[in-house]
Parts: sequence; structure tokens; C-alpha cells
Amino acid sequence: MLRPDGQLVLIDFGAVRAVTQTYMAKQEAQNVTGIHSMGFTPPEQMNGQAVQQSDFFALGRTFVYLLTGKEPTDSSIYDPYNDQCQWRAAAPQVSASLASLIDHLIARLPKDRPADTQSILQQLHAIDQGIETARQHQPEDSKPQAVSAPPPPPTSL
Repeated sequence: MLRPDGQLVLIDFGAVRAVTQTYMAKQEAQNVTGIHSMGFTPPEQMNGQAVQQSDFFALGRTFVYLLTGKEPTDSSIYDPYNDQCQWRAAAPQVSASLASLIDHLIARLPKDRPADTQSILQQLHAIDQGIETARQHQPEDSKPQAVSAPPPPPTSL
């Protein structure tokens, strides 16, 4: 959450709990209270069947919100007929490779999302390498010039 003074704070950890054998048994019997955030909660979790890739969906939808300033269910980016979040036009500043990673995270089916966090890290590394390579091959006159810091203000005597 962003406070009015610009400070970022984490909130809403009251819903977090350890996954224990007791919890898993209750979940299988559907005796667990669900907490959902529309647009951020993946379909399988809403059906009581969360898997590791469910977190990836929520992370991807959070990226969509942070990059567009729009809730994933906002009618300007969400297509209810196809159940798709078409967010890219609302975030033209995002590179195609990063946008593809986000689309991978928010795939409708868990099997279509990254397999694990290592896979996500590898994709991020590849994106970083691509940016660095592009930067190195940029013509000299189009590279950003280093800007020196302004001189310190004069001190009053």
C-alpha cells in the first residue's frame, strides 16, 4: 500500500497462514474460509484447489495493476467474453519480453504458467541480458549522456 506521504507498506497479512497437514485436510473437506481478491485470485484457488502456480497468477496480476494503474477486472482491460486481461495497450512502456513474462504468469490454466520460481528467475535473467545487449549495441549518439550533479548551493556566512 502506498501511504499519502509516499511510504510503501505491506498490509493484509491477517489472511496468511502456515500450510500444515491439518490445514490440508480441512481444505480437502472444504472446511477452510476462502479470502479472494477479484481479478487477483486465480480460478483454481477460487475453487479451493490452489497450487504453486496460483501465486504466480496473483503476482502477474499485481504487476498488471502496478504497471497500468487499473484493476485486472477494469472493463478497459478485461474481456469477460474471453476471460482475458488485455493489459498491454495500457502499459506501452513495458518491453515485449517483460510483457510476455507477465502474460505467462497470468495464464488461465496453472499448467500454462511457469513451473517454478527458478523458471521465472531464468526468464528475468534472459530479459536483463537482452536489455544489456541492446544497450551495448546502441549507437553512441543515442546513448544517454551522464549528467553531472549540480554544484552545491553556496553557504551563507
